[in-house]
Amino acid sequence: MLGTGVGKAQVQMDGVKQPRLSPAGLHGNFSNITVIPRDEKSAIVTFDMDWSGAWRHDVNHSALWVFFKVRLDGTSEWKPVRLVADKVMNPTGYGQETGVKLDVLVPDGDDGNYGAFVRLADHGMGTVKATGMTAIWDLTTMPEIKKDTRIALKVYGLRMVYVAEGSFYLGTGGDETYAFYQYPPEKKQAAEKERIGGSNATMVVREAMESTADFPPYRVTNSTAIPTGKQLGKLWARGAEPEDGGEIPATFPNGYKAFYMMDRPIPQAAFAYFLCWLPPEMAERFMNGDGMQGPGGWFGRIYKTNDGTDNTYAFTHGRLKSRSTWWLSWEAGATFAAWTGLRPMTELEHEKALRGPRYPVVNEAAH
Repeated sequence: MLGTGVGKAQVQMDGVKQPRLSPAGLHGNFSNITVIPRDEKSAIVTFDMDWSGAWRHDVNHSALWVFFKVRLDGTSEWKPVRLVADKVMNPTGYGQETGVKLDVLVPDGDDGNYGAFVRLADHGMGTVKATGMTAIWDLTTMPEIKKDTRIALKVYGLRMVYVAEGSFYLGTGGDETYAFYQYPPEKKQAAEKERIGGSNATMVVREAMESTADFPPYRVTNSTAIPTGKQLGKLWARGAEPEDGGEIPATFPNGYKAFYMMDRPIPQAAFAYFLCWLPPEMAERFMNGDGMQGPGGWFGRIYKTNDGTDNTYAFTHGRLKSRSTWWLSWEAGATFAAWTGLRPMTELEHEKALRGPRYPVVNEAAH
């Protein structure tokens, strides 16, 4: 779900003609976009925003991932805008003039600061309308931009949902191929039960034994490293085995900590819009390589229009604009994620998001 806006302002902004895509199926509308210098190292990006379907309650909430692209005059490449922030939650210089009260979160770290999560500050639901939203552009990452450089700036919105921190299970206890489970399988656990003492593993193994699971689910209880191997209580899998006697390091996103994810698979409207702003040779590779050609393509009605947009290489979609984009290759999905400033989910995060904290149902994964 992508929504866009283009505007004019200082650092000499130019307007940009948009691809001919219907707003239906897109989320987040942006207008009145301006850029003004803040100091020698940064600039203030200001915009108005409306976003339908926002909600927040005690545990979960929706959010809009807002990110920016810039193109210098005389060039064809759209580059990501890196933000600067002094903290994650409501950094200095980020805010709004009017509208429903919002929180702004700017992820940090080596790969952070390429966008911001915008969410309701209080409980509620409905359409968000806010004017004078501000974000701080880190100009040090683009030394080619001078005071008199003319640019075009675009603002995008991608709808997300929050997944709360907490313990969860990997695997269902069934016999699916490539599924996680806790070693050893159930038939060996009776002999091992008395040898595990009073460790935390005791509770996990006993809980699995009380179920009908042949391959007991593995419970993730914290964000530290996860030991893997054919040893009692460790994480193991069938088909795609991890390292025996190894570990999933604490730096790997294992799903325990809170995270944001897209609230649905990549919609056709979003993927078509993404293709519009890729270099033509890359967009063509995704079209041909992934079976997306023509109205009857696997991806479901994503096709070229050649409608005379500024890059003369546009794509559009069929009537069902919010339908998922089918049969994406890893390369196409990962490139879409990189273009948005996000990353693909890990398998561990995927199971956490879909199952939550509940105990798995055997063989519950349909596909």
